[in-house]
Amino acid sequence: MDYENSLFPGIGLIDADVMDCISGNIAVLLTQAGVDDVRTPFAHAWAFRLVGDETGGLSVELPAKTLNESLSHFTGRRLRWRDIRGAADSVNEWRDLTAQGQGVLVVGDAYDLPWVPYFGHEHMQHGFVVVGVEGSTLRVVDPYDNVTRWGRAVPVTVRVGLHEVERALTAGSWATLEEVGRRRDVSVADIVARNCKVMSSDATADNVRRFLTSYDELTRESLQNLTLQTWLLTRDRELHSRWLFDVANVYPPADDLARVLADQVVPQWKKAQELSYIALRRAEGGKSVPNVQEELRIVLRNEIHLAKNSAVSRV
Repeated sequence: MDYENSLFPGIGLIDADVMDCISGNIAVLLTQAGVDDVRTPFAHAWAFRLVGDETGGLSVELPAKTLNESLSHFTGRRLRWRDIRGAADSVNEWRDLTAQGQGVLVVGDAYDLPWVPYFGHEHMQHGFVVVGVEGSTLRVVDPYDNVTRWGRAVPVTVRVGLHEVERALTAGSWATLEEVGRRRDVSVADIVARNCKVMSSDATADNVRRFLTSYDELTRESLQNLTLQTWLLTRDRELHSRWLFDVANVYPPADDLARVLADQVVPQWKKAQELSYIALRRAEGGKSVPNVQEELRIVLRNEIHLAKNSAVSRV
């Protein structure tokens, strides 16, 4: 594996420091396709929705299931996914696509991806973009930016042999962007007002109650999930506040909401994220854990209060 000295063009437009690895790589595809606004599709929503998993647990719906709908609405493009049924066969398809200037989003097992800190440490899904194929060598762009217990992941462009990542692709998948029509006009005022209405709704209050109740008992397993949820929510809220600052240029009332989110809510989420991580490490060591639930209750209550009392909620 060889690192390139320069990063992929357009990577500086991506909010990699507050995105998960899949969203960040979708943003790479959008920049490659010439899309100017690679923030709005991921950042415009402010919500607290839940989804269940196969174990009966609850997770926050981030990124939303409607991501393809958002991509279609704001960019005129959507993702088309395929399973990797054979790495060599898939690479042949990637070779043709990248030769035409089209990047390929690939999702594999981070445990076997040599440029990420999770390599050899933790099994988890991780995305990256293949932007070129030369023989059996892949040119990979990965904008992921995150501090892990095994070191920091930073945006990179690398050349890696198929044999180095083939195991990671065994049960993987891949996607390309396809055009579905023209992007639609955006009413920023409507989006911001709708977000406040959603966050102040009875449905959101019920979701908060269900979410907090699901963590009445903090076990090692539940803390692993909670640490992930708080990490995702912290990044989501910071990304949304950046978007609000952007749109305040055309809708000034959004500026006040952006400042409260950035100055008060995001720091509270960061505190909850840090506390949940500390609790997880203590649980792993067989020690007592801090009261994470109360910190979550505070920040979620404050979010709902902000949504109810924001001036834009009455537009």
